[in-house]
Amino acid sequence: MKNMYNSRISLLVLARESLFVVLGVGLMALMSQISIPLKPVPITFQTVGFLIIGLTYTPRQAFLSFGAYLFSGALGAPVFTHFSSGPAVLMGPTAGYLAGFLVIGAAMAWVRQTWDLKRPFSLFLLCLVAQICLYSMGISWLSISMPLETAFAVGVVPFILPGIAKALITAGILGYLKKPVSPGTHAD
Repeated sequence: MKNMYNSRISLLVLARESLFVVLGVGLMALMSQISIPLKPVPITFQTVGFLIIGLTYTPRQAFLSFGAYLFSGALGAPVFTHFSSGPAVLMGPTAGYLAGFLVIGAAMAWVRQTWDLKRPFSLFLLCLVAQICLYSMGISWLSISMPLETAFAVGVVPFILPGIAKALITAGILGYLKKPVSPGTHAD
């Protein structure tokens, strides 16, 4: 009887984890379609999806979600910007940023969970640090095909102000939603 109970618990945990992964992939795919077309790297809301997952998922859920997102796109699911997909996207100008989602997203979730970050300002700082790390991976990849100064000019500079705005909005909304509710009051 105990083994049957444990099997049901394991199945429920697996179903819950799978649901988080599917929702993460869906969020990333949806946010990837909202973009301002710049060359060689567009400004997208994909980063907002990345930040939301990093701030709300466990490290395992974040890693699996970003891995499934990249794997889906590699296999041909139109999950990347402008409904693009395939191995060519994973080897193109945005490859460093995409790879960064996997590693930095899981690390971001680990930092948030380990340090129990809940205050909007702490979440905002974590979002900024995560984006700086993401930009570093992005320009590292870009610098293979162009000088580092050019990679910085096209792969970081246009994203600084939008990145700050995305961090403020994401941290502010999630910080507000995670506020504890006092007895006798309700969250609006």
